[in-house]
Amino acid sequence: MSTTAFAFSFQRWFGAFVMGLLLVLPSASDGETPPRAWRSPEGAAVAPIRTTPPKPATHVAAQPTHRQTAASSSGGKSISKLPSEHGQIWREYDISPYTSRVTENGAPPQQAIIDWILRDTGYASWHSDVVAVLSGTPQSLRVYHTPAMQDAVSHIVDRYVSSASKTYMYGLHIYTLAHPDWRTRAQRLLRSVPVQSEGVEAWLVAREDAMLLREELARRSDFQNHGSSKLLVPNGQNTIVNFNREHPYVKSHLSPESTPGSRDANVAELTEGLVVEVNPLMSLDGTTVDAMIKCQVDQVERLVPVKLQSPPGRNNGRPWYNIDVPQRVSCEFHERFRWPRNKVLLVSLGVIPRAVPHFSLTKTVKLPMPKSPPRGDLLLFVEHKGDAVDADTADGSGPGKTQDFRGRY
Repeated sequence: MSTTAFAFSFQRWFGAFVMGLLLVLPSASDGETPPRAWRSPEGAAVAPIRTTPPKPATHVAAQPTHRQTAASSSGGKSISKLPSEHGQIWREYDISPYTSRVTENGAPPQQAIIDWILRDTGYASWHSDVVAVLSGTPQSLRVYHTPAMQDAVSHIVDRYVSSASKTYMYGLHIYTLAHPDWRTRAQRLLRSVPVQSEGVEAWLVAREDAMLLREELARRSDFQNHGSSKLLVPNGQNTIVNFNREHPYVKSHLSPESTPGSRDANVAELTEGLVVEVNPLMSLDGTTVDAMIKCQVDQVERLVPVKLQSPPGRNNGRPWYNIDVPQRVSCEFHERFRWPRNKVLLVSLGVIPRAVPHFSLTKTVKLPMPKSPPRGDLLLFVEHKGDAVDADTADGSGPGKTQDFRGRY
């Protein structure tokens, strides 16, 4: 054996001997020096080999931690008194004289007072840097604000709880005319008042002239009366008049078990019609009327048909089925008015969508079929009718309540 062959054989034997020593040495997991990687005679790096299995991981129960938020808080600690940097004071008002006579169902009776306070003083006044409180029960109204705001709230509460307030009633008339040319004959009777909403006009009319104007409008062939002449609105209460109906149509979305084109297809409903909301409130001296008037008109102009392909396995022999895509138009009006109690407020929303087509019935003209979605001039008459007894005598009706003419026109 040559010297070179002997050296190579010795090197291989020595490598095997070192490897055997590494197999019996303790591992680094016991705190000793970790084993080093060794290199094979061919020069490739080999990872160290452990002789003992690693210790199992210790499971530590997750400890509840406080969630970090961007805004800091008082940590749920109670405070002895409310902040009063702006001189706020606490007052409680007795509103039981008003809430005790409100018997209609719906919103809590104190909500009408709270809504009017927010409307009169501004919502921002209660959500600013001034710490404020406004809450109520059927017995009392709790207010925490500056003295100036307390005076404004006290004035509004007095308008509700005064003895004369409970007898005030208001009449509401809602008309629609196909053409706005009624202004030509009524121009001399109208006195314009400012309106903030675009496209809306308002006038003040004397009581006698308003009665003659309503009679003249009723003789027109395009006249349509919504509701009843006996509709009365109590003072300070929110009255909603609905003239709605449901319009069915086939939606594009199908339930998993429905079959396209069959009777169990996904049929939905659209609500169209007219909603009028009125909230009048007499001033404390009984000379002027404040009223919030809100109108919402929704009209389904037409249903656009669309063909869709039936899903596989549910075509029922019909590869296509029809759906409806609604073409809708809406008009909304929301404004507050103030006028003398001896006048009548007349508001025109202009020529807007007419949710219910109106056809003129004559002996010589047949019923016309509208070629386009109907439009009309919506008119609102709001007038003070005196106390409840006088209103009953004049109109032959009892105290006004919320009127719901759903499905009726």
